[in-house]
Amino acid sequence: MRKSSSTPRAWCRRARLSFEARNDGGMSLIELVVALVLITIVLLAGLTAINFGLTSSNNQRLKVEATNLALTTMEQEEPLAQSLNIGQTTTTQTINTTTFTIVSNISEYDQNGGTLTSACTSNAASQSQQIWQVAVVVSWAHMRGMPPISQSTEVAPGQSTAQDLANAELAVGIEGANGLPLTTPLNFTVTPVATGPPNGPYVPPSGDTSPVGQTPPFNTGANGCGVVTGLSTTGWSYTVTVVGNPGWVSSNEASDSNPAGDPTATDLLALAGQVTRVNPATPLQMAYVSSPTAVVLQPVSYSCAGGNPTPACYLLPLAAGYAAPISTLPVTVANTSLTSGQYTFGGNGTTATTSALLYPYSLYDIWSGDMAQSNPGYSAPASGVPFYNGGAAQTPAPVTLSPPAATTTVPTYDLSVKVTTPCAGNSLVATEQAGSTLPYTLNAGLLNVSTSGMPLGQYLLSSTGGSCPVLKATGTAGLYIWITPTGVYTATAEMTSPYAVGNTLIAANASVQVTE
Repeated sequence: MRKSSSTPRAWCRRARLSFEARNDGGMSLIELVVALVLITIVLLAGLTAINFGLTSSNNQRLKVEATNLALTTMEQEEPLAQSLNIGQTTTTQTINTTTFTIVSNISEYDQNGGTLTSACTSNAASQSQQIWQVAVVVSWAHMRGMPPISQSTEVAPGQSTAQDLANAELAVGIEGANGLPLTTPLNFTVTPVATGPPNGPYVPPSGDTSPVGQTPPFNTGANGCGVVTGLSTTGWSYTVTVVGNPGWVSSNEASDSNPAGDPTATDLLALAGQVTRVNPATPLQMAYVSSPTAVVLQPVSYSCAGGNPTPACYLLPLAAGYAAPISTLPVTVANTSLTSGQYTFGGNGTTATTSALLYPYSLYDIWSGDMAQSNPGYSAPASGVPFYNGGAAQTPAPVTLSPPAATTTVPTYDLSVKVTTPCAGNSLVATEQAGSTLPYTLNAGLLNVSTSGMPLGQYLLSSTGGSCPVLKATGTAGLYIWITPTGVYTATAEMTSPYAVGNTLIAANASVQVTE
């Protein structure tokens, strides 16, 4: 009888042989994948640690270089504060392959107890020179969330090499539309004006630089306060002009097309050892406007229903009347916040009225022309009664707009003049009887009929040829016309009102008849 091989000893022998066979076959695929994953994790962790160490080391190096630049710049400007443009300057410097941007701000402050306040914030016209602050900020590309490096120091007037207290300073403060100091540097110039001996060319105090022709110009820095130092105090006053700031408009300027020029302060006296403030009680306010408002002059035809033009009428192409006689036709904007209540641009023969950069007040009224009577909503000064109601049910009103509006349409009003026996080569002229008394050379027309789109108001008709005067029906020279929203009135003498007894209303689609 055969013995069974399933004894404990035989089973152990077979297990040992099977284990040895597997060892001879090497690692399985799963074991290999697991090993590679473990090696990758270890390598990534090591590389991450190495990269972090290199990045930290590089960031630390950049911080050290930026700090050195900030300290060097600050130390260079500290003793020169009296001769620098107190405001903001920006420079760059490249070290190895990294370009650093260095922004320096030199500001002047008043010492009020333990608090420093801007030299432009006091309502006093002048203040003893106090303290300068020199602040430098250094940044670079790819900062990876790191803050810029900042360094600042304060310099007291009279400190060694800092300030000659025999000289004077001017402080120019500019606020934004919110009434807070602007953080955007705005440029301005300072011009000396002789007030007495020696009456020659301006000579700056010893060690200082003349403010004339500074390049770059002075600016208001990051706190809306630009200070010009080292000014002569004997025989000179100064004029400050805010200029060279594209897109910026002042609250009292209303438009960058201001014929009066850029915002200016004149007759500023500079006192020794003092900071003279520009407009301390009412600081200049300025705002940035990204795009101007386009002004479209739309003629109004008196053929509109009822003879009383409305926006619905003059916006219809089929109702369009006559073109304006000049491209520089004046346009007026009004807002109660403006110093004079309203502001006119264009009409000076050089400035076109195709666009206006308006300060962002909430609402403007706008109309063509510069006479008080050019406003459709004009009220008689004595009575306050709307001037152009003319007995009509509808009282005209000016167009309104809220800047920054892309486009606004402003009406002009038809004027048709028929000339009998015209002189060759002469033109008709309509001269304002108020406002700037601008003369308008009327458009030439067909069959001796001149057609022009005009602002409201009273005009005197004349001719460009003295030998061919415009004659009234009585045969005397000159004819007065008054353009109203409901038609054109004529008179042989200057009118106080177009609706007065004796004046003549020209019928719709008819012409004023004159002899030249």
